[in-house]
Amino acid sequence: RRFYKERLFDVPDLLHHMNTMFSPSKLQTLDVPVYQAVQRAGTFIVTFPRAFHSGFSYGFNLGEAVNLAPPSWIDHAREASERYRRVGRLAVMSHDRLVFTLANDLPHFSDDYKECLALHKELDRLVQEEIILRPRLYASGVRDVSHLVNPPKNHLGQIDAKACDYDDKRVCCVCRYTCFSSAVACNCSQTHVACLRHAAYLCKCPPTNKYLIEWDTLDNLTAFLDTTRNAIIAKFPQQPPPSKHPNQPNAAPAPAAEAATAAPAPAN
Repeated sequence: RRFYKERLFDVPDLLHHMNTMFSPSKLQTLDVPVYQAVQRAGTFIVTFPRAFHSGFSYGFNLGEAVNLAPPSWIDHAREASERYRRVGRLAVMSHDRLVFTLANDLPHFSDDYKECLALHKELDRLVQEEIILRPRLYASGVRDVSHLVNPPKNHLGQIDAKACDYDDKRVCCVCRYTCFSSAVACNCSQTHVACLRHAAYLCKCPPTNKYLIEWDTLDNLTAFLDTTRNAIIAKFPQQPPPSKHPNQPNAAPAPAAEAATAAPAPAN
């Protein structure tokens, strides 16, 4: 960030692009560890999350890169998801869909108790945000149209092309986060939606012009969270039962202004 201050102002997610390089010696002067490796035929190089890396071919070669996400990757997924929201970068797939789908298939998720607890904790964080922010938005004047609008329910059997295509149509116009459980829309636009954190940045219209789309009710989300907790209890009967709410129930989400720096202009 020190080397590209001006460019980062124009392109907040610059560090996630594959066209930014500078001499490793600059990093070494700042005591950042730098390593060099030569990959030969039949060998593997593993790159861990949050590790910047680059590579060069010394001639003709055929290489393959594969993304692996073991159960212990959940914490890294949360950190990456929040970082993407701060710079307004679209993720490859919905973080919420991934967490809910894994929780839906918890019996086959992992045989490690701590990894299942991490999944339950992340699911609780997502549900708690809905529980906290929906009433705030309704209190501000955003309309409840759940009795009029009945969007298709989220199917959690698998993550396929159809599901990803649908998710691409409900991306927050501010932070580029997939609005999986709910989204705020306005009468002034048929295409723009915002996540609950950034409803105020959706457009210049008053809150009474906006309405909340719910793909899942709070009752359904709470029930799903309880089902996941019970599944962990049944899978690990010898272990202590998970806390019902491992996250602080009154913890507010990240400030909306944090992502607003990377946001486009309001819809109208």
